[in-house]
Amino acid sequence: MSRKGFRTGAIAAALAATLSTAAFVTASADTQQGAVSATRSLLGVPAADGSGAPSPESAPTTPTPTTTTTTTPPAPSPSESPLSPSSRSSTPAQPSSPASPSASSAPTQAPAPTPVQGGGAVQLTFDDGPDPRWTPQILEILSENNATATFFNIGQSAAHYPDLVRQIRAQGSQVANHTWDHPSLPSLGTAAITRELDRTDAAQGRTPCVRPPYGATSARVRSLIEARGQRQELWDIDTRDWARPGVASIEAQLLSATPGSTVLMHTGGGDRSQTVAALRDALPKLRAKGIALQGIPGC
Repeated sequence: MSRKGFRTGAIAAALAATLSTAAFVTASADTQQGAVSATRSLLGVPAADGSGAPSPESAPTTPTPTTTTTTTPPAPSPSESPLSPSSRSSTPAQPSSPASPSASSAPTQAPAPTPVQGGGAVQLTFDDGPDPRWTPQILEILSENNATATFFNIGQSAAHYPDLVRQIRAQGSQVANHTWDHPSLPSLGTAAITRELDRTDAAQGRTPCVRPPYGATSARVRSLIEARGQRQELWDIDTRDWARPGVASIEAQLLSATPGSTVLMHTGGGDRSQTVAALRDALPKLRAKGIALQGIPGC
């Protein structure tokens, strides 16, 4: 080989070695840079060079949620909530307290009262009838309100208006004994009391219950009544309708009644237009409270 050929070969060999070393260094740098980039990516650190990872300036303001993120629905605004702002709390609402009128599409209705034997109903009673003007009106109002009553009739009126006695019973109400002509029984002797009650029983049929006129009684009167196999019945609430105090006054007394009360009213003995008007207003209100309206059980 000539000297010139030898130099050319040496230069070529040196150049090849240099290129090989450069390739190795470049590959090592790429490998190192890739590892750093991967580590930065795993740690969530943005790249400082142009590796493609977002920088703080170029990153979007709202990060894109991943598929594993669970989000909680936002709480409803006051206009969307079925509860009013004052009733929303961390305590669960009780079933018996509806949230608002719009929470249920079913209309609110008063429960239908069921007559029971004592203690669970208001007991309506009417004295001094029957009367051809007022008794039919009272019976009509009772029927309109799914109610009954006990009518303590005066014997001579029952004898004069037997059809009214039948109407009272046909309506589902009861008749009872209020003596023949309304005397004060404690002032009478035993024979006279017996005659008062017997004549009334003969006019309308024997009944289990007796109400002494004016509520006037005594141990002797009560014993005489019980000896006949009957029982004395008085009242808890006196509407004083006999004095015609005004419709509002009579109605207020009626509405003060609670289950178990016995209410005194009158269907005879004078002008009972106030009684009729008060009944027409008060009975639906008592019914709306879920109160049963009936006569005295067992009379």
